[in-house]
Amino acid sequence: MRILVVEDDPNVRASLAELLAAMGHDVVAVASYAAGLTQTSRGGWDVVLTDAVLPGGSGIDLARHAVGAGIPTVICTGNPQAMHQLAGSNISFLQKPFTAEELERAIGAAHP
Repeated sequence: MRILVVEDDPNVRASLAELLAAMGHDVVAVASYAAGLTQTSRGGWDVVLTDAVLPGGSGIDLARHAVGAGIPTVICTGNPQAMHQLAGSNISFLQKPFTAEELERAIGAAHP
């Protein structure tokens, strides 16, 4: 799958990209809301994996944009409030911290 990772923490971003690539995915990782918005607007993604809090905007808003463009999206967050904002939406979430297996399941569920 072609996966866009949007994560502002450079260590988390690099770790996620490396892990997803090791799982066999084609990964592009960016650091901000604006970069994520640019990439999702271009299309061609199978899944977007985004942090809930990003520089320059909300990961939740980015997820809504991506889903509106037809891209399945998973928000990674340690913030229970963000998860409540997603109740009833077609946006998946993954609570931080998570395991590689939980990440793989979340991506598989988002893009069956």
